[in-house]
Amino acid sequence: MRRITREAGQEVHPHSLRDTTATLLTHRSVPMQVTQRVVGHSTIAMTAAVYTHVMDDAIRRILDGRESQHIVDEVRLRDSLNKRRSATQ
Repeated sequence: MRRITREAGQEVHPHSLRDTTATLLTHRSVPMQVTQRVVGHSTIAMTAAVYTHVMDDAIRRILDGRESQHIVDEVRLRDSLNKRRSATQ
């Protein structure tokens, strides 16, 4: 990987790839538990603390009208499902 990234004129570390993966998963509304397992964090709290800014940015775009209505609907559905899960646990 080092050779390939050097040839491309970039310095890429495995942690950068992990961060990009987690950011993309979070941006796509993949559940935090899944993201946690994919990136190997020991707790969901750590994943949430590190990647909450991604969700905040997505919410800002929605509120600014820069995302289509289906994204708003997805967020509402996810929040509703999370509330139901929390209530049953």
